[in-house]
Amino acid sequence: MANRRVTLLRYCKTESGWRRYPVVVGKTGKVKPNAVWVQGQERVYPEGYYCIRLYAGTKPIYRNAGNDPSEALLAQQREEALLLARHSADSAGTSIVEPDTRHSLRQCAADFLHQKSLEPHRSRDTMDGYRVILDEFLKVCSAEFPEQVKAVDILTYCAGIERRGLSPRTRANRFGSLCTFLRFCEISIEDILPKETRKKLNRFPKTEADAYTQAELDALFAVCNDYYRLLFTFLLNTGFRMQEAMHLTWADVSFEDLTVSVTRKPGFFEVKDYEERTVPLVAELAQQLLTWRGKRPKSRLVFGTRNDRPNNHWLEYLKQYATAAKLNCGGCDGCQREKPECERYYLHKFRSSYATRLLQNGVDVRTVQKLLGHSNLDSTIRYLQPARGKAMQERVSAALAAAASAAE
Repeated sequence: MANRRVTLLRYCKTESGWRRYPVVVGKTGKVKPNAVWVQGQERVYPEGYYCIRLYAGTKPIYRNAGNDPSEALLAQQREEALLLARHSADSAGTSIVEPDTRHSLRQCAADFLHQKSLEPHRSRDTMDGYRVILDEFLKVCSAEFPEQVKAVDILTYCAGIERRGLSPRTRANRFGSLCTFLRFCEISIEDILPKETRKKLNRFPKTEADAYTQAELDALFAVCNDYYRLLFTFLLNTGFRMQEAMHLTWADVSFEDLTVSVTRKPGFFEVKDYEERTVPLVAELAQQLLTWRGKRPKSRLVFGTRNDRPNNHWLEYLKQYATAAKLNCGGCDGCQREKPECERYYLHKFRSSYATRLLQNGVDVRTVQKLLGHSNLDSTIRYLQPARGKAMQERVSAALAAAASAAE
């Protein structure tokens, strides 16, 4: 009788991680949305989806039933009817022709993207990222259905990321997102990839934070037009991320308090880790912004395009200005291209420079963490760079000499 049991569960994200729990059915016979039974108590977990559990002998099998409670209940009832028909046919010595109701990987990808789009605080950039990852994976994956996915499919996808010149950090991030999709498909990553392999795919070199020198900044700003000189100055003096500055509105700038804020714009921009924050604005930069506003009095975005839309070309122009200022290193892969784009110049480096300057000039780590919007202190500590150059050598030599004298 074990293989005639069909149970409707919800696979949901709880305080203890992802778990499967029985759904809650109300007095009307309908499934309560997002509600499950946990140790006899009704709990609600919005993030997750429904699944059906049935058995092949004594082995449990789970099938994705989507995120609609009514459709999930119908799927359970259809499965129960099918099992009953199958049992009756076996008893009568006949067989029934069963349709293939499995969802293909492409169907699962569409369901996954739909579910993610319904979750709260999902930004357009996050959804675009998921679409890119799934599209790339489906192109190299040999499987048609989720249960056919093999280790070689995942490894081929991850190897292709680095072959295209993307960083190990990007590979690790995309592997994590791919694992989220595969779990949605009820695929056990632990059964496909050994623990050591998963560790390697999640690992990437944690390099020291890099900052611009004053000489580099002077040379760069000398060749920029007014728009980009102001933009780069703003990034350098606020520590804003690229997306935060792209979606900055004049309502976020207080010329009276000399502050600028990172705020969410529902349906337009979501703050990373939901950490809204307010950053001090130096007086000189505030005056430059006020002058800039006078030139574009009808604009909503501070650094938008002429049509008042987010500008996606900042990195492109930073590379061009670095080349024009003759700052290219000449040795990186980017510099070897027909159109040089030195890898030493990127937008996040302004944020690194902001954090490094604050820490080197005595601002405490906790304050810098708050100004950067970091959710944990480890992210901020990366900017505590050790001393370098002749001064550092003299300090090390003096310390070693003092230790040697004390030992005599």
